[in-house]
Amino acid sequence: KPISMSKVYGLIAAAGNAVRIGGIPKFLLPLKENKNLLMNSFSWLDNSGVHNYILSTNETFIPILKQLDGLDSYLNTEEIQVVKTKTMNETINLMLNSKTFSKDDIFISIMPDTYITNVNLGNEMVSLLQSKSELSAVAGLFKIKHYQKGKLGQCKIENGLIKNVIDKDPSCDYEYSWGAMAWKLDYLPYIYNSDPHIGFSINPAIESGKKVGYIKSDSEYFDCGTVDEYWKLIKKLI
Repeated sequence: KPISMSKVYGLIAAAGNAVRIGGIPKFLLPLKENKNLLMNSFSWLDNSGVHNYILSTNETFIPILKQLDGLDSYLNTEEIQVVKTKTMNETINLMLNSKTFSKDDIFISIMPDTYITNVNLGNEMVSLLQSKSELSAVAGLFKIKHYQKGKLGQCKIENGLIKNVIDKDPSCDYEYSWGAMAWKLDYLPYIYNSDPHIGFSINPAIESGKKVGYIKSDSEYFDCGTVDEYWKLIKKLI
């Protein structure tokens, strides 16, 4: 795990209503060996060198989470934050306003309805952010699959930096999409509550002069917010 004086915080925003799959909590979608997407997210973050976790959810899901096998090995379930938010970004901002952090602390987030096959990617992202003082954030990038075009945020990259992100545009020809983010405290002003997710922070940060790096991964990325892509993941795991 990365060694640094800074603390690494793993953030999981699980406050959505899962309207794309009929209201079923997406983080409970099952994987192999009695695991689920949420516990897989915690395992992935653990490999990233996380020291502390912050989990936020809506009131409906609290009883489910408190009964979830294995969750208490990562955090005290009594500390789960109950929020009523409209966007992932609003949830993240509430998380980060709930504690006092050092300017050197690092935050890393993976969406609980996604699956990343490379378990070491987060570690690489955090290590790059710790070693490059000029960077405010680092994104984990994946070569986009043909069926994902128009569904994800695609990144223009140049000389180790992200230059632009185009979200959900089928005509975009950028080869890589982002799937996870790590950032420092000076990146927080660009995470606007009104934006749907953390990926929307990249363009305003760049426009304000912040540098956003990336790690290109050979990993596969699955957005399990839709049944079709979740089924693709299950077929791969089987």
